[in-house]
Amino acid sequence: MQGVSAIPEITLADAPTVVRTAVATGRPAVLLGPPGVGKTQAVLGLSDVRHVLINAANSLPYDLLGQPIALQSRGSATSVLATPTWLAEIERIGRDVPGMLVIDELTTAPLESAPAFSQLLGERRCGPHRLPDGWAVVGLGNEPTHRAGARPLFAHIVNRCAVYRVVPDVGAWQ
Repeated sequence: MQGVSAIPEITLADAPTVVRTAVATGRPAVLLGPPGVGKTQAVLGLSDVRHVLINAANSLPYDLLGQPIALQSRGSATSVLATPTWLAEIERIGRDVPGMLVIDELTTAPLESAPAFSQLLGERRCGPHRLPDGWAVVGLGNEPTHRAGARPLFAHIVNRCAVYRVVPDVGAWQ
C-alpha cells in the first residue's frame, strides 16, 4: 500500500469520534489495525449508533448485490436482483434512523467481492441498491504486515475514505 506512512494513527479511545463523524457526515471511514486490538468491539459497542454488520471475509458478490431472480411476464423473461441481506436489515431498523454499515475484515474479502465493497465505500451503493441518507459505511481490517491474510487496501479506497491506523493501547483495550 503506497503512502501507508501518511495514514493518521489513533487509539481505540478515538474510534467513537471517527465513527460518529462518519455517520454525521455520511462519509466512509476505514480503521486498520492488528488483529485482536478491539476495532470491531469499539465500533459495534456504540450504543447510540445503530449498525448492520457484514463479514467481508466470507462475502461473495451476490451477498452484496442480491441474488438474481428470474421473472416471466407474457412470454418474455427478465431478471432483477433481490434485496441483499444487509439492505433488508437496514430496512428493518429503519431508513430514517442514522446508522452505519460495518464491513468487518475488509482487507481479507475475496478478490471477486472487492469491486462491490469498493462501490459501497466510495459511492454508498452496490449495484442498484443505495445506502439510505443518514447511514455511513465503516470498514475494519488488518494490514498485510499483521500476517492475518490481509491484502493492502486499493488506492481508490484510500483516496475516497478517511483511513486511520489503530495503534494498540492496553488501557483502552482493557
